[in-house]
Amino acid sequence: LNQMTEWLNEARRTHQNLNKKDAVEFNVFRYITADENGLSRILADLLDVRGVHGQQAHFLSTFLDLIGKSLWDATSCRFVECEQQTDALGTKRRIDIVVQGERWTLGIENKPSAADQPNQVLDYLHELRKRHSVLNETVLIYLGPEGSKPTPFSIDEHQCDAALQSGELVLLSYQRLVVWLEGLCKNDDIPYRLRVFLFDLQRFISVN
Repeated sequence: LNQMTEWLNEARRTHQNLNKKDAVEFNVFRYITADENGLSRILADLLDVRGVHGQQAHFLSTFLDLIGKSLWDATSCRFVECEQQTDALGTKRRIDIVVQGERWTLGIENKPSAADQPNQVLDYLHELRKRHSVLNETVLIYLGPEGSKPTPFSIDEHQCDAALQSGELVLLSYQRLVVWLEGLCKNDDIPYRLRVFLFDLQRFISVN
C-alpha cells in the first residue's frame, strides 16, 4: 500500500505537470451547450460546404465516405438545415439534420441520449421516400451512442430490417463519429485552430 501510494502521488504530479504544459483537461465544450441540439448544430455546420470552417466540401466528402456514400458528389451540396419540418404525413415532425445535394438527400436523426418517439424513424423514412426519385437518392442516418437499431417504438423491427437491407436506413455510432473526427485532426491541411476544435469535440464525445 505504501508503494501504491507513492505511485499514485507520482502519477498525480506527472498529470499536473502535463496539464500545466498542455492544458489536457481544458475543453471548449465545457462552456457551451453541447446537448442533442447543440451537437446537431455543430455537425450540420461541419457538413455545410459553405460553412465558416472554410474547408468547402472536405468534411462532407469524408463523412459520405464514412456512411458508404462516397459516390455522392459532396460539391453539389445545396444546403444543410437543422430541424427541417416534414410534411409527407402531416405529422409536423422535424428531422434533426437534412443535407440536400443535387441528386441526393441525407437525413440524420441524432440520438445521443434522448428516447425514441412513437413511429419517429418510420415517419422520417416515409418523408424521405416521398423525396426519393430516379434523380434523387435518399438515406436516413440513425446516429446513436453505439450504432444500435431504433426501438420498435420508433419503427417496427421487420420494417427496420427491410430499410437497413435496402440501404434507406444506415446505423451510425458516435464511436465511429469519433474515429472520423480523429482522422480530421491528423490532417495537416486543415487549419490548426480547426483541428484543436475537432480534437476537443471528439474528446468531449468520448468522455460523455
